[in-house]
Amino acid sequence: MDLVDRWAALAGPHTRHIGTELDRRYGEPHRRYHTRAHLTAVLDLVDELA
Repeated sequence: MDLVDRWAALAGPHTRHIGTELDRRYGEPHRRYHTRAHLTAVLDLVDELA
């Protein structure tokens, strides 16, 4: 499942546009820490704690 799908599953389908924007921004080449891998780790932790 990609990040946008995971976001929509967590926050609801009406927030898919937010997930799309987060995916775009977290994929920017200048990012060193807050990357897609970081967002994936956060979503993994949310799933674990849910």
